[in-house]
Amino acid sequence: MNLNKILIKVIFFAIFLLAAFVGIYYYSINSIERPIKVGIIHSLSGEMASTEEAIMEATLLAIDEINKSGGLLNRIIEPITLDGKSDNKTFAKQAEYLIKNEKVDIIFGGLTPSSRKSLKAVVEKYDKLLFFPGFNEGLEESPNIFYTGAAPNQYLIPAISWAENNIGNKFYLLGSNNYFSKITIEFLKTILPNMGCEIVGQETVESYQKDFSPIITNIEKSNAQIVLNILNLDSSLILFKDIKNLKEQKKLAIISIGLTQNELSFASDIDNTYLAGNYFESIDTKESDNFKKRIKDKYGKDQEVNDFIESAYNGVQFWKQAVKKANSTNVKKITTTLINSKLELAAGLITIDTNHYTYKTPRILKLTSPNPEIIWQSNSPLKPIIYPEELIIEKFNPLQKTKQEWNKISEELYNQGTK
Repeated sequence: MNLNKILIKVIFFAIFLLAAFVGIYYYSINSIERPIKVGIIHSLSGEMASTEEAIMEATLLAIDEINKSGGLLNRIIEPITLDGKSDNKTFAKQAEYLIKNEKVDIIFGGLTPSSRKSLKAVVEKYDKLLFFPGFNEGLEESPNIFYTGAAPNQYLIPAISWAENNIGNKFYLLGSNNYFSKITIEFLKTILPNMGCEIVGQETVESYQKDFSPIITNIEKSNAQIVLNILNLDSSLILFKDIKNLKEQKKLAIISIGLTQNELSFASDIDNTYLAGNYFESIDTKESDNFKKRIKDKYGKDQEVNDFIESAYNGVQFWKQAVKKANSTNVKKITTTLINSKLELAAGLITIDTNHYTYKTPRILKLTSPNPEIIWQSNSPLKPIIYPEELIIEKFNPLQKTKQEWNKISEELYNQGTK
């Protein structure tokens, strides 16, 4: 009888030990070997797909490189990719899904400022992080967003200063009926007069407009010396096709914002056509050449490497560096570690500022055939300055609108439902 009791106790003890070992094993698997999930949201359908698909690919390349080098914290990175469908509400829904269902702490994505504003509401609600690679209007601050694209003082204002010094001071503003164009035009209406420039005309057009000849006539009549083109890609293609018919084409400069070198390659036979940005394939450095090679080896020799691709890739690199330094994927620890971090990347030295924007080097590219040429760049990366009232530049009176007033204007334009 006693022997049976002892045997039962031994069996129960063995079962207990086995359960304990199984529990420890599965805990070990889940806590150490569990992949680090990250979300990626870009438009793979709709009007932004042609631009954003390549940005997602650059993000995936950066993650693939991390995994091939051993991952982070002895864990591989598992990217979960979703389609934003060129729709702000879809971006927000996809972010909700990633955070609530996939339990991600970090999202890489968005390109238009309006998609960013949709994502902002979600990452702030759940206290997660977003890396945003697009140009921005510089009218936003968020503890949950790192802005790896350029602020206006890193692409827009340098382009205006260069144009005023080299071409003239009469500007015609041309944008699409979307949030980015509208808020940029509002920004320019404050900036240009204070820089000694004159706005001789402005137009905001619908995306379905197929005939720019009336606008070209208005441009001719205005005696503009520079057109600041803030149109979306489809409208820009039509504009440049029609603008070749301008009688005084050689006397008119066109500076485009938010477009890429390849997108406007067909316009290289139009005199005085320029792009304002930070990274172009024409940059001739070891870091740039290596970056271009990795992109083209992965996605084909015809794949363009542009501002947005470079900024998206940079976001992953900064996140990787922060995770390693913090030895954690915790959002608060990473956020603290990211501030003032530096990396030497394809566009040069990049530093994350205390406002979560990045130091960038502005450049101006002239679209000449067959080889576009960088005709100007700053001597060093510029500190990101947000809100016009914080800008300190020659001839500039910053006191026309307060930060609160700019926030109100920004929200009103965003809430109009434009993309």
